[in-house]
Amino acid sequence: MLAELPITFEHPLLLLVALLVLPMILLARIGAAGQGRGKLIASLVVRSLLLMLLAVALARPSVIDRGESLTLMVVADMSQSIPQSLQRDSGEFLARVEEAKRNEEDRIGVVTVAEASEIRQTPDSNARIQLDHAGDPAATNLSSAVRTAISLLPTDTANRILLVSDGNETEASVLEAIELATANDIPVDVLPIEYEYEREVVFEGLKAPSRARIGQSIDLRAFINSSTETEGILRLRRNGRVVDLDPEGPGDGIAIKLEPGTNPISIPATLDLGGAQRFTAVFEPLDPEADSLQENNIYEAVTFVSSDGRVLVISSDPSEVDGLVRALRSGGLEVVVEDTLALAGGSAYLNGFDTAILSNVARWEIDIEADRGLRSYVHDLGGGLIMLGGDRSFGAGGWIDSETAKAIPVRLDPPQERQLTRGALALIMHSCEMPQGNFWGQRTAISAIEALSSLDYVGIITFNFAAAGPNINGCSWDYPMQVAGDKSGAIAAAKSMTIGDMPSFAPSMQLALQGLMGVNAGQRHVIVISDGDPSVPSRNLLDQYVAAGVTITTIMVGGHGTGIDRNNMKGVAEYTGGTFYNVTNPKALPKIFIKEATLVSRS
Repeated sequence: MLAELPITFEHPLLLLVALLVLPMILLARIGAAGQGRGKLIASLVVRSLLLMLLAVALARPSVIDRGESLTLMVVADMSQSIPQSLQRDSGEFLARVEEAKRNEEDRIGVVTVAEASEIRQTPDSNARIQLDHAGDPAATNLSSAVRTAISLLPTDTANRILLVSDGNETEASVLEAIELATANDIPVDVLPIEYEYEREVVFEGLKAPSRARIGQSIDLRAFINSSTETEGILRLRRNGRVVDLDPEGPGDGIAIKLEPGTNPISIPATLDLGGAQRFTAVFEPLDPEADSLQENNIYEAVTFVSSDGRVLVISSDPSEVDGLVRALRSGGLEVVVEDTLALAGGSAYLNGFDTAILSNVARWEIDIEADRGLRSYVHDLGGGLIMLGGDRSFGAGGWIDSETAKAIPVRLDPPQERQLTRGALALIMHSCEMPQGNFWGQRTAISAIEALSSLDYVGIITFNFAAAGPNINGCSWDYPMQVAGDKSGAIAAAKSMTIGDMPSFAPSMQLALQGLMGVNAGQRHVIVISDGDPSVPSRNLLDQYVAAGVTITTIMVGGHGTGIDRNNMKGVAEYTGGTFYNVTNPKALPKIFIKEATLVSRS
């Protein structure tokens, strides 16, 4: 019965203090001689009430507001291990779940996951389940997705999590995240995606000698498992380039016939280049119906080939490296000079060289995949990497906390004891109107945060009435202005931020200016990403920016913006001394954010 009361006590035993009313009444009656009856009763009532109120206060009461609504967070596995047809079936089933909700106040949120988790829909009573996913589908991290779902659940409803997955994980363990949910009294339901491949070919391995000499002929050993008798073509690439396995035939592959079970196949290859050589073997069935999942028909192996030395020099200005190239060639080394576009080939291209030299190359000149490729070339393949200094290199070039920075023996972040002028960066995020706006908003914000030093200040502003902290007409700090530190807090905030559709730039820019002026920084900068349709800030507010020396860079992305909106955003940037970018390809956004954030870090 007590459990049904809308009130609870933190220390219920202290309510026994109220029993002191009984001896108090007894003592009052004993000492009541000469007092009027009315006066005695009034005195006892007042004293009793005060004593009972004291007992209730000591017991620490809490009022319970019991809600009837439910929040369901859907965690949907979108990795490539699940057939597309089953992913569509899952989406249709979840759509029926959405339509069948009985309480209009019930909320639904969606987190999709593959290599990384993405927030597709924050909990909302009018939500529509969409299972689009923009990230890499080649891996699965269910633990990250469940933890993200837990962080999005509200406190004013009953909560549940629905996990839709085949259970195949490549990173972390979802059981740890489920234990966290259980500890918080959050039930986790599972909708298992079950499937069976009756006709399947799996590339089980490709063996190559770990080391060889240049000019040597080697045999690669491929191991392919087939559930049925299958015919197909085996092809080979070396460092991303096709190797003709049948010079006398019409194609570049060899025809093979697989028997049920594991089939060992020998592939001859000649090593005419030095350095790390990556071999990629691919099996292509003649009958597509003979193989249910062709994504597992590929395998790679690496052989390190000794040579006199082959060096790749990356430079945006070849004239800057003329002397270096002459010196290397005079030492008998083969030298290839390329611009940063060559790094788009990733580690597959770099494999053909013993060493890569980055000559005054900025991080924003390459994309995220090229950055990862450089680290993989050093860490996984054993290649050499030299970074030459300059005004666009090391920390000044935006390499702080990059993947490449993990591969070089230099600390790019300035030490804490150095008395350097700090920079301060405010990010105003309004990317909701562009396709996959939440995904690109998170990715660009994280890129900017990583480019800052640990001593710089950073803050994130979105249009979100529900966010904590100072709020001006719906614009609030998802991450209040503070020292970046190890950046884990800022990155976590970027991953969980909710990007709303702000009607005006003025509140967010006013909030940003307040935050920037509240810290001791030498360079204060604002980056705004938007389609441009919010109304422009007043001239008075922009004058305040100019007077304070705060610059604004505006980045226009696809959405509802018009030519007038584009001119307005350009005008804001030019008036405050910032830069305007009109971006048509969202893949360019991280590089722009890195470049602009580096302006702050270099202060």
